[in-house]
Amino acid sequence: MDIDVTYEGKKNRLSFDRIPKISELMDALDINTETVLVKINNEIEPEDIKIKKEDKIEMIKIISGG
Repeated sequence: MDIDVTYEGKKNRLSFDRIPKISELMDALDINTETVLVKINNEIEPEDIKIKKEDKIEMIKIISGG
């Protein structure tokens, strides 16, 4: 199954044998879970949920400073 993920404005297509969890998408893109927010169908979601093939997935990089 192919999943499209948008990260930093770039669309990435990832292939999996089964429906992955968000944390598995992050691993495939080498993204630290503490550095992004995940939006699924325009709602912020935790990284441990499973997704559906038709979901719109966007990862937004968190910027912090002091």
